Formats: sequence, C-alpha cells, structure tokens
Amino acid sequence: MTSAPAAAADPLAPVRAALVRAADEEAERLVAAARRDAEATVAAARSRSAALLREARHRGQREGARAAAAAVAQAHRSARAGLLKARAEAYDELCRTVFAQVRRCRREAAYPTVRDRLAGQARRVLGPEATVTEHPHGGVIGTADGRSADLSLDAVAGRVLERCGAGIETLWQT
Repeated sequence: MTSAPAAAADPLAPVRAALVRAADEEAERLVAAARRDAEATVAAARSRSAALLREARHRGQREGARAAAAAVAQAHRSARAGLLKARAEAYDELCRTVFAQVRRCRREAAYPTVRDRLAGQARRVLGPEATVTEHPHGGVIGTADGRSADLSLDAVAGRVLERCGAGIETLWQT
C-alpha cells in the first residue's frame, strides 16, 4: 500500500528563498554603501571643522595681536600725554614762581637802580624822546612814535624763560 503523496512542496519556495537572499545581499550592500558614505561625510565634516578651527585660531591670534598693539599704542599715547601735561604744569609753576620772585625785586633796595637801568635801555631802543612809565608789577614801558619797548619785570622774565627754550626741561628731568 502506498501512502498518499505528501503535500506537494511549494514550488515557489526556492524562488522565494533566492529572492530573500538577493534582497538580503542587496540590503547589506546598501547598508555598507550607506556606512561608507556616512563615514566619508563625517570625515569631510571633521576635516572642514579642523580647517575652520585653525582659521578661527589664526584669525583670533591676528585680531588679538592687533588689539594688543592698539592697547599698547594707546598706553604709550596716554603716558606721553601725561608726561606732556606734567611738563606743562611744571613749566607753568616755574613761570608763576619766576614772575612772583621777579616782582619781589621791587621791594629790594637795589630796585630803583634796576628800574633806572631799564628806563635807560628803553630810551636807547626808542630814542631820548621816549616816554617811559613804570609798570604796575615792576620795570618800565617805553613808548615813542607808535613804538614801544616792554621792559616790565614780567616781560623781561618772560623773555629769559623763552630763551631757555627746551633746555629748561632739564630742571625737571631725572
């Protein structure tokens, strides 16, 4: 007695199996290609990121150097301005002191002789007909024919200070 034939095997099973294998292989290829693409994209992004970081560092260093140079230049200008201001103040104080000391000459016994010598100088400059008057702070002012000679003590002291020129700065330099 023969048994009934087993259920007929699925005739499409080998085809299905082949399709599944082919699909699995294609999927693996696609996944591998996607991984390679992703790795290449990440590598390119890292490379670009490193290049941007290098450029940013260089730019930061250049900008920092410029900012530092500007700060140093500003500090030099500020120091120079402070020095010039201090020199101007010292010069102004020197002038005030000189004028005050020169004006005190009027209280000294020799002042009439000094005043007469200044009056003589005014007449030598302007001529014997010059009008000579005493200045309120000492010394004289001479005038003649629209000309004048300021021989006041302040004017004489001022001219002496002017003649000192830049050399006067040696008084307050160390």
